[in-house]
Amino acid sequence: MSERTCDQESNDGEMVERTRKGSMEAFDALVTRYRKSIYRLAFAMTQDHAAADDLSQEAFVQAYKRIRQLSNPESFAPWLRKILVNLCIRYTSKPRHASIEEDELEASETPTTAAERSIVRSSVRKAILELEPAERAVVLLHYMEGLKQTEIAEALECPVGTVWSRLSSARGKLRELLADLVS
Repeated sequence: MSERTCDQESNDGEMVERTRKGSMEAFDALVTRYRKSIYRLAFAMTQDHAAADDLSQEAFVQAYKRIRQLSNPESFAPWLRKILVNLCIRYTSKPRHASIEEDELEASETPTTAAERSIVRSSVRKAILELEPAERAVVLLHYMEGLKQTEIAEALECPVGTVWSRLSSARGKLRELLADLVS
């Protein structure tokens, strides 16, 4: 674990303890630290800006209400991700149409290259949305958030073997869903 990660976890623990004692400033510091990453994860799971915003806010509200239940104050970040992932799984389990955000054309790209990249990204996003919510969560935590399987297991409170199995299953499904892109 890097020195910065240790310092951040230590700082998270201090902020959690101060929040438990009634400091809104301490909780605001936690919100500020994790707001962007929580929103990105929520958007990746829902592909809906409004839903991602609502779910991110709800995750922080639930974290604040349940902060006394957090057994290890240093593990605030994985605990918060778990709250968010569970909210997103419930949200995405309900039938609705997913919206796919289109990428902007980069100045250095030709229209053909930009169109091809846009098609690939759109196809990948659609394929990820086809996954079961639990598989989608593991894929996004691993590839988007860069978490290791042990960190994902901690965040989702499941065995590492379950994470490995979901990741393996999701990769197989994505290969099938995206077979047309590579052939």
